[in-house]
Amino acid sequence: MKQVISCIDQSFGQESSELFNSFPEGFKNYLRQSVEFERIHATISGNTSQSDSYLKRFYSWFDAFQVFKYAHYFRDFCRPNVEVYDGVTRFFKKAEGLEFQGGRRDLLYWLRKRCRESPRHLL
Repeated sequence: MKQVISCIDQSFGQESSELFNSFPEGFKNYLRQSVEFERIHATISGNTSQSDSYLKRFYSWFDAFQVFKYAHYFRDFCRPNVEVYDGVTRFFKKAEGLEFQGGRRDLLYWLRKRCRESPRHLL
């Protein structure tokens, strides 16, 4: 998602095809299957003359709903299904070097405790 946002933030003045080609492959596939990106981008670009107004219009289209649609597409078509336990333990190992030793219930209790102690620092 960071790469997508970075491409969007630098896209003022670009042709639709240039912006499209700068996106990661998974996002390009999402756009191909779910929206008429060239038409949308042409409308946004054609109605703006400054970067600020362009980005405001772009993010009015690429809002939370579009982000969720993309997240679901990415989950369904770009990544393998992973058990929650495996994904969470892998995440904390990579992010914080924590090797979790315990079962699924132990992990749930550990996450709840961590969230209660410091909700802003769960991740």
